[in-house]
Amino acid sequence: MRDMKDHQPNIYSTAFLGLDTPQLNVEADIRPGLPQIQIVGLSEARGKAIRERVRAALLNCGFKVPDQRITINLSPADFPTDHPGYDLPIALALLARSQQLPKNALADYCALGELRLDGRILPVPGLLLTARACQESGLPLVSASTPFPSYLTKLRHVSLDHLSDLRTPSSLQPQTKLSTSPDEQVDQNQPPSTEVAQRQLHAIRDQPLGKLGLLTAALGGHHLLLCGPPGSGKTMLAQAMMPLLAPIEDRTRMEIACIRSLQSNPKATHQLDDRPFRSVHHSTSSAALIGGGAPPKPGEISLAHGGVLFLDELPEFSAGTLNQLREPLESGVISLSRSHYQVTYPARFQLIAAMNPCPCGWLGSGRPCRCEPQRVLRYQQKISGPILDRIDLQVAVSPVSSRRLFEKDAGDLGEDLLAQLESARQFRTTRLEEKPKELEIQLTRGAQSFLIDAANTLGLSARSVNKIMQVSRTLADLNLEDGVLVNHVEGALALRTALGTS
Repeated sequence: MRDMKDHQPNIYSTAFLGLDTPQLNVEADIRPGLPQIQIVGLSEARGKAIRERVRAALLNCGFKVPDQRITINLSPADFPTDHPGYDLPIALALLARSQQLPKNALADYCALGELRLDGRILPVPGLLLTARACQESGLPLVSASTPFPSYLTKLRHVSLDHLSDLRTPSSLQPQTKLSTSPDEQVDQNQPPSTEVAQRQLHAIRDQPLGKLGLLTAALGGHHLLLCGPPGSGKTMLAQAMMPLLAPIEDRTRMEIACIRSLQSNPKATHQLDDRPFRSVHHSTSSAALIGGGAPPKPGEISLAHGGVLFLDELPEFSAGTLNQLREPLESGVISLSRSHYQVTYPARFQLIAAMNPCPCGWLGSGRPCRCEPQRVLRYQQKISGPILDRIDLQVAVSPVSSRRLFEKDAGDLGEDLLAQLESARQFRTTRLEEKPKELEIQLTRGAQSFLIDAANTLGLSARSVNKIMQVSRTLADLNLEDGVLVNHVEGALALRTALGTS
């Protein structure tokens, strides 16, 4: 009996702490006693649910559940294990311990999957994270049949559709040839569709300052606030940002896919060609925005990682919710601490916010504004100074006349703007390759003196001065200039005055 135990395979799975996947050892013990299945390391409710699913799935697939005392242990016990994916590893551990697996299939495996009562195996949230961990550790992954991204080239995968597939001797032979999702059959490094970008830019009438702010934000990765009356095109400008962004880097693409893998919809894992665009309603809670729960799940700022987070009606968000954005806007990550767990999620998103200039919305639009000055001030002050200080571009969006809506050539600058952006992106790439990064922002003497005078006159903070320097550098790139000139600093100040220079 000792020899048989020595040949039993080790079954592993993973826990989920942010994007980290600590390894779990799934053990099964069978000994004489009253027939029962006791699962150690899970909550009572979760353990009972898994016990009934595993028992029904095994019996419906023709396997035996020994009429003895069965103990299942998930260790270490201090990791979060409230996850639907432990059905499959528990079933495999039980089958291996009761010697119901084919002898030539005995090996060490990592498994993750949910079982239906009839034995079907379902993909679960976090499967991509487990697959990445298996590729790094070299363990074969046993899971439901599902396409994986092409960058998991060394993953050894055992694909199962049904628990009864284990009766086939070759069922547990790992394969390294992975099928990719339909979205990955196209070139992932191809540039954004210029046709889509042209169509969206053509649909935006007038708004030269808004379009300049859009190009500047797209080139430099700056946060953008659009302030204007209702119907002036703020939302259209925000949505036009997506096709203007640069192609996604491989590392960012993998992070986006891993975050999406934690969602309840596993199909979202493979939408790798699209940067996320998360439009958040102003009634969203702080936990939904930054993440929460036990263990903490990713919030909207992490789901927007690598893409755009759009906050419409910015002053309608609660002050407490908005102030939660201070740290991630600066650091690009969010750390969530709970009593037992501390997790960190990436949150390098590009913030685009929109707001009306006053409660009625018509201030400065040509239509009469019914708001008193103090009411306008209170409305704008709902956005705290520290948040405004972190938004690089604050652009005033003016209303569009009805006559311009019917002019066919109203948006004919789309091709010129896209060509300018592409030239600037190539110029910026070459400049950063040729010069050290610490010398990236080079202000001429005149531009430096002008910025110092402006900072003293307007009372700008050190952060605001740094933001203006960064925007000035981006404007210089748009003009294909090596140095930052006075007119670039003037342009950066003009793109930061929607609510008064902060």
